[in-house]
Parts: sequence; C-alpha cells; structure tokens
Amino acid sequence: MLCAITFFTLVYQPAAKAVQANFQRAAYDDLYARADVLTDRQLHDELNKLQQQDSAVPGALYHPAHFGEAVRLNLEPNVRMMRYEKIVAWLAGDLPRQSLSINH
Repeated sequence: MLCAITFFTLVYQPAAKAVQANFQRAAYDDLYARADVLTDRQLHDELNKLQQQDSAVPGALYHPAHFGEAVRLNLEPNVRMMRYEKIVAWLAGDLPRQSLSINH
C-alpha cells in the first residue's frame, strides 16, 4: 500500500498540481475582476492565454468543477452530477455543498 501511494505521488504529483491550479484560479479571478475595463478583443486574447495553461480535467471531475464554481460565484448551476461524479468529487475533497440531489 505504501509503495502504491508513493508511486502515485511521484508520478502524478497532486500537491504540485494543486498549487498550479490555485495560481490558475487566481489568474481567472483577476481576469474576471478586470473584465469590465477590457475591450472584447483584449478579454478574448487574455482568456486564450489563460486557457493554454489549464491542466487536463479528468472526465469525472468536469461537472463537479463546473458546479463548484457556479456555487462559488453565486450562480445557478446548469449541470447535474451523477452519483459516481459526486463520489469522485468527494474523494478528491471538493464535493460542492449545494449538490444534494442525485441524478441516476
């Protein structure tokens, strides 16, 4: 078990990816805060730059991430998570609190 955890940590480096994800989220938050003073072209260009640095999202975390950001931004989520997505999000440590209904 210890070897498996060590192998996973060395290969996937979850701590480093978490730090990178936090920086990326901060960059998106900064762009969101400046969006009203940028032209459409500037906003488009900066968004494209940010998206090039995005990490790949495992399919099972796509909807939970979208749902979590909608909750964080006080928006109505337009996705429904399936049971396995909720389980994977919970295992990843980020099951959005407002996701109480289960879509089978």
